[in-house]
Amino acid sequence: MRAGRAMLAAALLSTCAAPAAAQGSAPTAEAQAPLSPFMRHMEAARGQIREASWAAATDSARAALDAARLNRNRYEIFDAAMLLLNLLQKQGLHAEARRVAEAQVEDFGRLGDDDGMAILLSRAIEAGTAAGETAEVARLQARLVELARPYPALWEAESGQRLRYAPAGLSVPLARDGWALLRFEPADARGKTARLDYARALNERGRIVVQLRIGYMEALRGLDGAERLAQLERALAGPYGEQAAAPAVAAAMPDLPFKDLTQAKGAVRSGKEREGVVEAEWVAARGDWRLEVLASYPEELREEAGKQLQALLGAVSWDHEQRLFRERTMAAQYEAINAEWAMARDWAAAAKLAQAALPDAAFPLEIARLNTVMATAAYERGALDEARRQYDAGLAAWAYAGKAYHDEVLYETALDRAADVAYRQGREEEAIALNRRFIEWVGDRDPAWSLPEGRAELQSGRTGQVLPLRIADFRLKPIGGKLFQYQDLKTGALLGLSVEQKAGIDDHALEESMRSFMRNKLGLEAGDKQASAFSPREREGGTGRVQGRKWVFEVLPGQDDGRTLRLDGGRDGAAPARMVFWIVDRGDSRSILRAPLTADGDARIEQVAQALAW
Repeated sequence: MRAGRAMLAAALLSTCAAPAAAQGSAPTAEAQAPLSPFMRHMEAARGQIREASWAAATDSARAALDAARLNRNRYEIFDAAMLLLNLLQKQGLHAEARRVAEAQVEDFGRLGDDDGMAILLSRAIEAGTAAGETAEVARLQARLVELARPYPALWEAESGQRLRYAPAGLSVPLARDGWALLRFEPADARGKTARLDYARALNERGRIVVQLRIGYMEALRGLDGAERLAQLERALAGPYGEQAAAPAVAAAMPDLPFKDLTQAKGAVRSGKEREGVVEAEWVAARGDWRLEVLASYPEELREEAGKQLQALLGAVSWDHEQRLFRERTMAAQYEAINAEWAMARDWAAAAKLAQAALPDAAFPLEIARLNTVMATAAYERGALDEARRQYDAGLAAWAYAGKAYHDEVLYETALDRAADVAYRQGREEEAIALNRRFIEWVGDRDPAWSLPEGRAELQSGRTGQVLPLRIADFRLKPIGGKLFQYQDLKTGALLGLSVEQKAGIDDHALEESMRSFMRNKLGLEAGDKQASAFSPREREGGTGRVQGRKWVFEVLPGQDDGRTLRLDGGRDGAAPARMVFWIVDRGDSRSILRAPLTADGDARIEQVAQALAW
């Protein structure tokens, strides 16, 4: 809760304090470098604030914002916007402040800055509330909820400007009697908390900010009353930094107005007694759910703050919370599932456990995980229709879920295999879209390589070289700045491709490096080499003479044969009998395609070499 406290304190001060520019020191007479237009206007605003020339300072802040927007500098835009909003609201120009903040929401959206959007949207809602713009506030809060992307199965809009968290049985107002929801962060997994931040003006100088957090905590199951209370008391944040405990404030705090709770409470103070900021905290539990309430307000307005807080909590409904697991916790079930797919690579065993856990799944992360595991098992056994249905369900849930380390692997698997299923079922447009998402997600490539709009290929802006996203059953994957793989996901056949290498290395050194690579990286001892000509297909618009050749090495497993050519962790195929390298030089740039061949060979691999434009 300490991070939440810091944010609450910052929020409390953001519209109560004097504009930040007023706190700067006067410029010295020393010679300085010429100021940018943005800095010149900001300096002017600071001077005008010191003179209490509010209208002039507002004009200067507006000019600074225009200059920052012209430069598309998000940091300058943010600083100028905050200064302008503070000045407008200090003068009571709340409707204008709402319009300015809303315009900056769009600016930050175009810049791809989600944090900036959230902050400016919060300021727009609060300014609209102060201006009494009920319809505008409702519209902005609808945008707030939309940007938060709550999982539809868990969250629903209710009549009367309310939002309901269905499994928790929690219903909250979006706006009521001067209160407004300013921030909303849904939880994507059990064990995490959904967060809702509210604010309300208390008078011209002070406001109260309230943060509600509610989360499903499996560890609460089975605890008796004393154990629950002890856990809740440990969850209280206590003083942090220069804060001091405020036991008298805590003793006067009422209980949360919900039935059948176990709850603990505490308070801390920042600043001098009766002059600082109080942060009052409640932590409560009922069933398997934990609710945290943190209220921050000026201590001199404690009585009014308490009255308004009770009004807000009185508008919150919390009942009929659900139990979200049967005998075993989802954490224990997923630990067993994870051991099967991530460690043993046994997708079938993992899928059996996932199917058993599915009735307990409620949050998008666990729904995404379980469906991806089951889909991958279906894919492995060739049940493509079943795999498609489960990948579709998994990817729909992944859109609402964050991704930790193992989740990143699962999400990548879902995109990769779902695209392969779509290709094999003839759904080419969908397959290309999934393939592009896969390439973007993997992201491990030189920035010069990009995905041209509307084309199923990766292209180098530096050389013009083009790599198809798929050649027959082989799909492309970037694995480094200038390294790629083509792989058949069904058979595991894997080709490595390196591009933009130096062509000046002599053949003896090149051969030695290949032998070393096979020995040290692939666990193969290379024997005789057979060299032959290779006529590469030239790409359009390329410059420089193109020369190709093909080297084939006889190979045997080395002493340490624990390594595998199957980098996807699937079943090992037949041991390679040969390694083939296609070497293509164009001018001073070299590309090399390599592939293992079994004793029977693989004509499809030769087709990849012929299909590439070098």
